[in-house]
Amino acid sequence: MSRALATAGDDKLVTRSAKKIVKSVVFALCLWLSLSLIGSCPLILSVHAAQQFIDEVGVPYEQWRSLKGANIRVNLARLGDNVLSARSTHFWKGLASASDRKYEEAISEFEQCGPLNNLSNFAVQQVAEAYIGAEEFDRAVPVVDALLKRAPNSDMPYKLRADAYFAKGKLNDAAALYVKSSTFSSPRRSLELARAGECLRNLKNYKEAIRVLTIAVNHKDDIQLPEVYLTRASCYQATSKWSDAVHDFTLALKYLKVRHANRIKDTQDAAVASALKERATCYAHMGKYNLATKDREAYKAIGQSVEDDFFGK
Repeated sequence: MSRALATAGDDKLVTRSAKKIVKSVVFALCLWLSLSLIGSCPLILSVHAAQQFIDEVGVPYEQWRSLKGANIRVNLARLGDNVLSARSTHFWKGLASASDRKYEEAISEFEQCGPLNNLSNFAVQQVAEAYIGAEEFDRAVPVVDALLKRAPNSDMPYKLRADAYFAKGKLNDAAALYVKSSTFSSPRRSLELARAGECLRNLKNYKEAIRVLTIAVNHKDDIQLPEVYLTRASCYQATSKWSDAVHDFTLALKYLKVRHANRIKDTQDAAVASALKERATCYAHMGKYNLATKDREAYKAIGQSVEDDFFGK
C-alpha cells in the first residue's frame, strides 16, 4: 500500500512547469541547430545568384561564410567602406541586428537594400526570417511566398512558412509544412521532422507524432538530434509506453552530453534536467524505484535552479 502511494506521489513529478520546460528546451534546441546549419544555404546555386550575393554582401559567398563568425559587427568594421557599398553595409547591419535578435532594427536595414524583386534568394530569406522573428507574420508570408516561387525545390521556403504557422498556433498546417520541408535533401531533415513531431504532440496526435519522429531517427543524420528523442519519449510517456519512453530519454541524455553545446549551456542543462525528471517518472511506473530515485537525485542537482531560471523564481 505504501509503495502504491509512493508511485502515486511519483506521478506528481509530471508537473505543469516540467512540461513547459520540455516544450521550451525542445524549441530552443531546434532553433539553435537551425541557426548553426544555415551556413550551408541551398538557395545560392547559379552564377547569377552568386553575383547577386556579391552585390549585396560585398564579398563572395565562401568568403562571407568564413567571416561571419560569432560577431558580425566585428567583421563589418573590419571590411569597412573600402570593401562594402552602402547597400552591402545595410545588409551587414541587418544581419548583425538579426543575430542579436533585434529584428525590428534588422527589418529597417534590410528594407534599405532595395525592392524585394531585386534581392537574391539569400537576402529574401533573411528578410523573411526577420519578419518572423519580429512576429510580423502577415508581412512574412508574402515574402516567403515570393521565395517559394523562386526556389520551389528548396526546403527553406516551406520551413519558413511552417515557422510562421507554428508561431501563430496553426499546428496542423505547420506540421504538414515541416514534413514537406524534410522531403528535400537537406542537413536539416531530421530537425524539420522533429518540429513536425512537436506540433503533432502538442495536438495530442501521439501516434502520428511517433511515426514522423521514427522517420527522423531512421534518417540517421551525422548529428544525432536529442530533440527527436525528447519529443518521441514524451509521446511514449503520454501513451503509457514506459519502457519505450525510458529508451528515448536515455538516448536523448546521451546525445545531449556529447554535443558540443557550450553556446547553449543553460538550455542544455534544462533539457538534461527535464529528461532526468521525466525518466524518473517512467522508472517509477515500471517499478524500478532505485533507478527512479537515482534520476531524481541527479535532477535535484541541476533541476531546481534551471526551473527557477525559466520561471523567474
